[in-house]
Amino acid sequence: MDLFQNYNVTLDQLKFDKCIAYSNGGAMYINVHNTGTLTMTGINIFQECEAKNGSAIWISLQNNQAVHTITGTIQINSCISTANGGGIYFYNPNGGTFNLSPSGSSNIFNLCTTQNIAGGFYSEVSQSGQLNINNTVFQDCLAQTGGGGGLYSSLSDSQLSVTNSQFIRCTTYQGGCAGAIRLSQAAESSISITSTSFTDCKTFSNPSLPSYGWGGAIYLRTFVTADQLTLSNFQMTQLSFSGCQSCVGIGNNIHIRSPNTLSFGQKIKDSSLLTVNNVNDLYTSFNYAYDYMGINNDNSDGNGGSTNPNHHDPLFEQCFTSVVPNPSYIDATNGLNLKYCGGQVIKCNTITYAIERNNIPPTGSAPSKNTKFDLILITIPSSDNNLQFILPTTYYNYITIQSNGYVFGGTGYTKYKIPSTSNSNSLFKVTDVGRLSLLGLLFENLAAASTSPLISIQSSGSSVDCFTTISCEFAHFGSQNLAHSIISVNGGKISVQMTTFNNYKFGGINTVFVIQSGSTISSIVDLVQVAFTDITQSGTGNGAAINSVLNSGSSLKTSVSSMFTRCKSTNGLGGAIYSTLSGGQIELNQTQFISCESKSGGAVYSTISGTG
Repeated sequence: MDLFQNYNVTLDQLKFDKCIAYSNGGAMYINVHNTGTLTMTGINIFQECEAKNGSAIWISLQNNQAVHTITGTIQINSCISTANGGGIYFYNPNGGTFNLSPSGSSNIFNLCTTQNIAGGFYSEVSQSGQLNINNTVFQDCLAQTGGGGGLYSSLSDSQLSVTNSQFIRCTTYQGGCAGAIRLSQAAESSISITSTSFTDCKTFSNPSLPSYGWGGAIYLRTFVTADQLTLSNFQMTQLSFSGCQSCVGIGNNIHIRSPNTLSFGQKIKDSSLLTVNNVNDLYTSFNYAYDYMGINNDNSDGNGGSTNPNHHDPLFEQCFTSVVPNPSYIDATNGLNLKYCGGQVIKCNTITYAIERNNIPPTGSAPSKNTKFDLILITIPSSDNNLQFILPTTYYNYITIQSNGYVFGGTGYTKYKIPSTSNSNSLFKVTDVGRLSLLGLLFENLAAASTSPLISIQSSGSSVDCFTTISCEFAHFGSQNLAHSIISVNGGKISVQMTTFNNYKFGGINTVFVIQSGSTISSIVDLVQVAFTDITQSGTGNGAAINSVLNSGSSLKTSVSSMFTRCKSTNGLGGAIYSTLSGGQIELNQTQFISCESKSGGAVYSTISGTG
């Protein structure tokens, strides 16, 4: 269809089924040469049409006074393009206006596919041209390689408006960007996307083209600088995102390639140019760091389509008031050691990275070192080699480590093991004001010949627990006798609850617990519902389970069905417990000793002096 001077054409309630063009416009080819108006009314259906470009409609507006308006409803279903525009291809080299604004029910682009760019709607808009899309649904549209699963628009001295629309499950593969909308904006152009939702829009990996894949929902390349940015040329407001994802974790919702990412993001914040429904901390929270990202136009990594998130920047990074997720999740299988890892979407790969990164935000102040930092294990932390915690750390006094799903007293979760059997140094070392809690975890021992304890506690404070373990399981690994204790306490308040110690074998003078105290340092150890089973001390040590020296102010208490079963000190005193009391206290309540053995004191041996 070629239209010339002062035309006024109305098309009403058309239906096209399985129409094919070997070039452009599978159902309709419209070339508008001069001024005039072309209007489509009623319900217009395009079903399973095919073409190189614009499988349903190919339209070119050659005059800046030309107007093409669809006030009726179009339904484009299962149309396929071998190049660009699985549904519509729109081109206006000399201006003109295309209005896709139904007055009744929504327009629908459904299951439209292209081999290259724009599964639903492809557009090149220039010379003061306008493309206005309202009340339109892009659903299950796919761009195979070029990006823009739903919509692509290249803007040069022109305007794009998308409002009250939906993008549902629109997708593209690597090699391209943007599951839903891919945009290119010249400096003199404007973009407005308002009151529009994006649901499950994604980019997928492509092993044959393993680059790009940015922007799960929206990807924009803009040449507008931050100082030029205003509400009149950039507006993305009242948007909503659900389940959108970049296959490389770069801009799950939006990715913007601009002259300068940080200044561009700052101007967006200062002028509130991007708003998301039900999100009040978009600009200040690291939780959205990988959902809204950017890269500089002159960045060589951008030109190469880098898939390394560290080559890209969160749009609002400079505005974050905190930078480390708390809790932080650890996933040795799928986690990534990225600057803002640790959230539910992008978990950290290693414990070491999670605790050693700087937690001082660009805005505001760092959290208090006494704020409890929680680490939650999703897998065994197998990526941490020769792991060692020394508390306090540079940034934290208090750390809790737990298995995912742990609840106090619960059983319906998997306990994850922290590997240590190749270590020669202590796995945990708590000193001074450090505090450590271990919840619902599995432990073994260090390398058998190591002489350092698995867990070392040395603290001068006794008012709060510096070490707590609840619902953990400790068990001997290997066949050799150990040359080290499992837990060594020399000052501090310790709480062990609902925890088991099994099958440990010791040489020398080592035992499961070694408790020491001095004239100025108190050790307070409280064991609640703790079980020691099959513990053997075959060297010269005393007390296979516990060896304690308790001076004034120090104490050892066991209670609530704690049990010592088959604890044996072959050559020493006290099969289960050995204690030297010099002003200290030992209290055994509701505690059972079964089949324990030693030279003297088959279960318990105590030497008491002074006021002990």
